[in-house]
Amino acid sequence: MGRRRTIVLGLTGCAVAQLGIASADGLVSAVFFVVLMGLVFEIYEPPSQAMIADFVSPGDQVRAYGLLNAALAVAGMGAGLLAAGLGRWDLRWLFVVDALTCLLCALTVRLVLPADHRPAAGATGPVAPAERCSRCSTSRS
Repeated sequence: MGRRRTIVLGLTGCAVAQLGIASADGLVSAVFFVVLMGLVFEIYEPPSQAMIADFVSPGDQVRAYGLLNAALAVAGMGAGLLAAGLGRWDLRWLFVVDALTCLLCALTVRLVLPADHRPAAGATGPVAPAERCSRCSTSRS
């Protein structure tokens, strides 16, 4: 399927699930969308970490993963502040806004990350990245 497509699928799935939670009119539909959210929530993580392994030299990977985790922590703090503000009006708005941020992130991933490339017919073994990330200073060889 490819890394970029998988990340976009996971983020879009999160948006659909969150909009479903926000619009749920009963317990059964809310539980359905919560379960869906649990299933799609972690889809983006393995390919995002694999892309770091693809595009960052082995000597810099610890730092790159540390920066990823730091960015997630900062985003979590921002999300908490957003939740505190939106929760005052209606918790449904929290899910709507989160769905919109997931869609914006999916669009950004689609436009910024290198395209997925399928291996040639008959190719075996691991496939090297098709392109070097424009923000990375090294390429894996």
